[in-house]
Parts: sequence; C-alpha cells; structure tokens
Amino acid sequence: FRYFGTGYGKSVALNFCHSFVLNLTLLPMYAGMVSGGMALIKSIPWLYTEDITAFAIGMLSFFGFTLLGLLVSMFLNLPASYAYSMAHIIMADYPGMGAIACLRASRRMMKGNKLRLFRLDFSFIGWALLGCCLPVIGPAMVTAYNSAARAAFYDEIADRQAPADVEFPSLDFDDYVID
Repeated sequence: FRYFGTGYGKSVALNFCHSFVLNLTLLPMYAGMVSGGMALIKSIPWLYTEDITAFAIGMLSFFGFTLLGLLVSMFLNLPASYAYSMAHIIMADYPGMGAIACLRASRRMMKGNKLRLFRLDFSFIGWALLGCCLPVIGPAMVTAYNSAARAAFYDEIADRQAPADVEFPSLDFDDYVID
C-alpha cells in the first residue's frame, strides 16, 4: 500500500491529463453536434406548418454535421491515443516522473511506432470475437493477453539496456540506462 501514499496522486494527475488531451481531440465532433443541433432546432417551427421538407433538411444537416465532426475527431483522436498510450507504463516504470513528463516521453517513444501498435491491437480482433463466446472468462483472458502483448511491445521499443551483471529481465528500474 506504499504506492497509495506517494504515487497515487501522480497516477490520478496522469489520468486527468491523458483524458484531457484525448478529449481535446473530440472537439470537432462536439462542434458538429452543436451546429447540427442548431440547424435541427431551426427546422422545428416548420413542423407546425406541416412543411416536412424543412424538418427533413434539418435532420439531414444534423446527421451530416455530426458525421463530419465524428470523422475529423476520429482522425485526430486515433493518432493521439496511440501517441500517449505508453504514458501509464512509463509512470509505472519510472515513478519519479511527473504526469506531463510521462506524456511527453510516451509521445517521443511512440514516434514511428504508432502504426506498429495499431497493427498489434488490430490482430486481437479474432481473439476478442472468440472471447465473446465465453461470457465472463473470455474477455478477461483476451484483456490479459492484450495487456501482456502491449507490455512486451513497450519493452521492445523502450530500448533499455541492462548492465552485464544484471539478470535480464530485471525488476529494478534503476538497473537500466536511460538516454
């Protein structure tokens, strides 16, 4: 329980900063929903005059603006979520780092590796579908398998080198040389 005394606050700060950054990438979707909603609200008075075409145009504009905002947000959110995906593992590996430093380190580490991690995650679709066949234990096992694969991916891209006298893999993060 020592972690809850010292590292818990940093973990909460990292979760907040991570969520804040990823939610910023969703602003185009929210803007599309608001502008589409305003177009829909403008078409509501025409319902009472039985002019259904104005309402249909309002509905189409609502869904069109929302879909456009969703697509823009998806193209912003997907790379950002992969860029900052290793921040929590970095904080677990180096508890002395702050939340912003972990996010920066994750972004630096994932430069050129986002597509590789996307392919790794995409390869788990079959396992996820198979895991749905066993209601409780299936998703738990797929999640554990995916987490282990992501941890192995982190070890590969972290490019840490342990000294010759340290048995690999070392559980002590001080045994690794960080550039």
